[in-house]
Amino acid sequence: MDLNKVTGKNVKWSFIESISLKLVGFVLSIILARLLTPADFGILAIVNVFYLLVHLFIDGGLKEALIQKKHATDTDYSTMFWLNLAMALILYGVLFLAAPFIESFYKYDGLGFYIRLQSVTLIIESFGFIQIVKATRDLNLKRITTARIPASIISFFVGIGMAYSGFGVISLIIQQLVSILIYTLLLTVKIKYKPQLLLNIKSIKSLFSFGFKIIAISYISRFYVQSLNLLYAFYYTPSLLGLYTKSKSLQGAPVEIISATFSKGIYPTMVKVQQHNRFLRKIFLSNFKRLSFLMIILNGILFFNAYNIILFLLGEQWIEMTVYLKIVAVGSLLLPVTAQIINLFKAKGLPDLVLKIEIAVKSTTLLLILSLASFSEFATIIWLIASINILSGVIFLFFCSKLIGFDFINELLNVLGLFSYHIFLGLSISYLLENYFTDIQGVIQIVVFTIIYTLGAIAYGFIRKDYQIKRIFF
Repeated sequence: MDLNKVTGKNVKWSFIESISLKLVGFVLSIILARLLTPADFGILAIVNVFYLLVHLFIDGGLKEALIQKKHATDTDYSTMFWLNLAMALILYGVLFLAAPFIESFYKYDGLGFYIRLQSVTLIIESFGFIQIVKATRDLNLKRITTARIPASIISFFVGIGMAYSGFGVISLIIQQLVSILIYTLLLTVKIKYKPQLLLNIKSIKSLFSFGFKIIAISYISRFYVQSLNLLYAFYYTPSLLGLYTKSKSLQGAPVEIISATFSKGIYPTMVKVQQHNRFLRKIFLSNFKRLSFLMIILNGILFFNAYNIILFLLGEQWIEMTVYLKIVAVGSLLLPVTAQIINLFKAKGLPDLVLKIEIAVKSTTLLLILSLASFSEFATIIWLIASINILSGVIFLFFCSKLIGFDFINELLNVLGLFSYHIFLGLSISYLLENYFTDIQGVIQIVVFTIIYTLGAIAYGFIRKDYQIKRIFF
């Protein structure tokens, strides 16, 4: 098997999947933003907290453990299928019963109904668990992508129709339900699997020894994010939470396409060569450079055009979101790289170090927020989070350099040089447009800035040949 060729195909199909999903979510979120207020999105963020905290147990460590296991048997697959389905039913029952009490505590009308409706996806998703594992283990992400695309398109029209009919927040929840339902149905058709009536304790123990750590790592991350949202909702207004949530959504649409493309496309190959550091080092460093290059371009465009982008896409009622979009753009620069490093540790079967770093960084951050939130402005807190995200990325890069053997200082200096160049480039273009081309405004200014900025970035990439610009753009 030609791993380079297979990896290239996986990255391609992963990109197609990511972009189809993000386009659906992006367009739908823009339409909803025109129909709803920032406060509505703040309430929706609270709805998501409880669903996301339990969702991880359905799509978490067990799937990763099955993918990582060298010789998965039919017994393993059947055991995990029934266990996963049982967990989905139990967790849905917990959320269903808890929903009225959550609504009573927060005093938001309809909150309990939203939680119950959204949580149905837990049960639906559990039926596609094994199909995704099989396709990933076989390095055949094409089957997953060709199931995702039709589901995305159909759910897109359902969501748009409901939004224009005045269903508001429910439009997004129903769109997700329809997408997951069709996706799961197509997976069962494309990837044949019939579970046996097996539930093997030994299989559960062997997979949980690895999977539990993956769940712990992912849950810490998710608990951290959702705890922050609950703290923001407690110390600040739903409107501010809505502005921040929407800024992450807007910034995350293009960035997550890149991050998910590299993560899903490369992780199966990392698993295949997990014992060969030379291959892992080559794969990681190549994609680390390309990820850094692309992330700085995208976030630079968002940072320097935040005001015009928000005004054009969302309207004047969202203009206060400008500062949060800029902060999020800075704070997410190394997040895709961090995700790649975490995948590398998973592939090596070494999640323990990731778990320790995650606990240390995120517990410290939560303590800082609790200490500062009562007397600090919301923007100050968000800047603190952004700074910690960057520091966390640097820490992960350091430990990665020790694991697979590369020059940490050299790679860090390369990223700092790239970042410094883009700051200079962005400030220079912005100064020229604001002082010498004042007749260029709005969306035209965004387009002009983006073209000049991207060309300047590509020129730098050609000068620094290790960024492999030809493989990105040509």
